[in-house]
Amino acid sequence: GINAEYMGYYKKKKEMASPTHSPIRKDERDTQIPSVLFDVMSHEMLEYFLEAPEVTPEKKKESIENFGYQCGYKILLVVSKSHKVLFKESIDYIKHIAIDIWNFVFNFRIDKVSTEYGGKHDLYIKQFNWISLLSNQDMKSKEYTDKVTYYLAFVCGVLRGSLASMGLESVVNHEVKSDNYIFSINLSKKAQTQSW
Repeated sequence: GINAEYMGYYKKKKEMASPTHSPIRKDERDTQIPSVLFDVMSHEMLEYFLEAPEVTPEKKKESIENFGYQCGYKILLVVSKSHKVLFKESIDYIKHIAIDIWNFVFNFRIDKVSTEYGGKHDLYIKQFNWISLLSNQDMKSKEYTDKVTYYLAFVCGVLRGSLASMGLESVVNHEVKSDNYIFSINLSKKAQTQSW
């Protein structure tokens, strides 16, 4: 049943947890929602959106990304409530998202961050355990592929909302390529030249 799936996932997640020191201070870690609870709650909320009747796929994706945006915006406020986040360069904000915020939400580090001219930043993830809660479905089926697309739209929203919370406007897209999950962050020209 669903409880057994969640418990199996939680056990696996604990075994794979990185022993490295968390960038979030201890007093902040003590007050955050346990990651497994976030996983369960976010999946249940996304299922609620997906089951909405008489809604087009495009509208569902838009609603899910907006939900992620609101989550990301508020999560950043929680993470940074005891210290003001200030960096000089936009790349430093991207690194803050890729290291601190991502680890806070999904409990692991992003594998690679690449930066291109023009304010484009790509985040690469080889193994996205948060998606593994869908593993009870056929990974080659259209249903699975469609659902992953919606879930990744939520993540795009989380990234965009986190950046917006720090005053950076962006467009975030996703793709799955060679078993890598890639999130492309395109900062607005205003964000690229913004002075802090």
